[in-house]
Amino acid sequence: MGALSVKAVAHRWDISTATVYNLIRSGELRAFRIGTRGYRVGVEELERWERGDVNSAGTTGTDTPYNGVKASQLPAGARKALARGAA
Repeated sequence: MGALSVKAVAHRWDISTATVYNLIRSGELRAFRIGTRGYRVGVEELERWERGDVNSAGTTGTDTPYNGVKASQLPAGARKALARGAA
């Protein structure tokens, strides 16, 4: 379905690229490497985050979305995306 660069994810969620890299490195946001330096995040992964479809067990549900992180703890841009129903 496509993939976005770290910079595009940061822009979409209105957060810094450093925050996106931190989410990737912590394993909270799944991404794949492009070459030796770049990452891409699948659109489906972004949509899953924005819908809150993934909990700490990696299954669907909304009680503990975002790998156990509550919506209030998400970066502001991700919270904005949730509020406007971005998918």
